[in-house]
Amino acid sequence: MMGATSKRRCANRRPLRPMPNRTTLIEATIDRVDTNLIRVKADIRKTPSYRVTMQNVCYFVTASDVDEDAFKQIEQLKPGMPVRACTFEHRGRRRIAWIRSDKLAIAPYDVVAQTRRNLSLLAWASCLLVLSMGLAAAALHSGWAFVSALATVAGIVTLMGTLLAIGGLSDLIFQPQRREAQQSWPGAPSGFDVERSRP
Repeated sequence: MMGATSKRRCANRRPLRPMPNRTTLIEATIDRVDTNLIRVKADIRKTPSYRVTMQNVCYFVTASDVDEDAFKQIEQLKPGMPVRACTFEHRGRRRIAWIRSDKLAIAPYDVVAQTRRNLSLLAWASCLLVLSMGLAAAALHSGWAFVSALATVAGIVTLMGTLLAIGGLSDLIFQPQRREAQQSWPGAPSGFDVERSRP
C-alpha cells in the first residue's frame, strides 16, 4: 500500500520549471521579422525593439540585450533564413541574446569588456573619493572654506561614479543570462562574419 502511494505521488509530480534567466540554444528558420516596433520609456526616449518569429514563437531583440554595434545589422535578418540563436525569458517575454546565420552574426552583450570598464571606473572613483574627502577635511580644519566646498563637490561627483560602477557590476548578479550568452557564444558554429563593437 505504501509503495503504491509513493508511486502515485511520483506520478503526480510536475517537472521543475527552469530558472527564468537561464539561456537556451535553438536552431530554427526565421518565419517573420517585424521592424516597426517602438518601445517608449519613461524619459520619452524611443528604443527600437524587433520581433523575430521562429517556429510560430515570437522572440524580441533589443539593443540592451545584444552588442550595440551588431544590433545595427538586425534589419538584415530575413524570413526563410536558417539561424542559431541564444534565447532567454525576461519579464514574461522570450528574448534573444545572440543570433547568427551562415552569413550574419549578431554578437551578445560584451559582459567581459563591460566588467573591465566598471572595475576601472570603480577603482578611479574610489581613489578620487578618498582624496577629495581628505582634502575637504584638511581644508576645513585650516579654515579654507572655498577649497573645502570644492573638494566636497568633487567628492559627491566621484561618489556618483562609484555608485554607477557598482550598478554596472550588479548586472552579473541580476542578469545572469548575459554571462551565459557570452559563454555560449564561442561554442556556436564557426565560419561566420562577426560584427562586434570595440570596448
